[in-house]
Amino acid sequence: MDIDKNGLKRNNVMYRVEVNYGNIGTVIQTPFGLNPTRVRIANNPAEWRFLSMLVDLSLSNGMSLFKVCNAAVAHNLQIGEFLPGIWEVLFERARPEKIPLRRTECAFFFTNIEDALKFKATYPGMEQGILCDVEIIKEEFSLMADMNWLDAIDENTATAQDAIDAFTHYWAGEKTDNPTMEVLFVGKYKLIPMK
Repeated sequence: MDIDKNGLKRNNVMYRVEVNYGNIGTVIQTPFGLNPTRVRIANNPAEWRFLSMLVDLSLSNGMSLFKVCNAAVAHNLQIGEFLPGIWEVLFERARPEKIPLRRTECAFFFTNIEDALKFKATYPGMEQGILCDVEIIKEEFSLMADMNWLDAIDENTATAQDAIDAFTHYWAGEKTDNPTMEVLFVGKYKLIPMK
């Protein structure tokens, strides 16, 4: 079995849970933004600077991200819909220079069907998704990472440093005791619905 430099098994199928039914059966080219709110924040310098200030506040005083964000909202700062973007700021702080793209510019695949089904069952909005085989047409970049590093972050108590530490493990490809491996992928692919 061929294994590339990123650890992907080339002769094995990968899986994706797709909620945009128009993507099924068509050739898709990344990079693209999977989450419009997060992509908008990443591409908006003012919002990025504001969220970076919240991250810096958490880093400097050890306050949880939840409390920092709530304090900002309590002071009538209108950031409610932008709060998911704070995770992108933290991902970027932890992303090594050798990784050329943000997570928002990648497609996400699973290396086994069990992890894809678990994702479908446990992530909000994914229960209506269609489980698909992924046909790789052209790979430009891929990285295998254990998404359990992300899931282990308690959004109510985690500080910015806690999140950066977890994201550093994620980007390094380190595995937890019971890993759920996802593939961040850039390139061209096609989704084939499973029967």
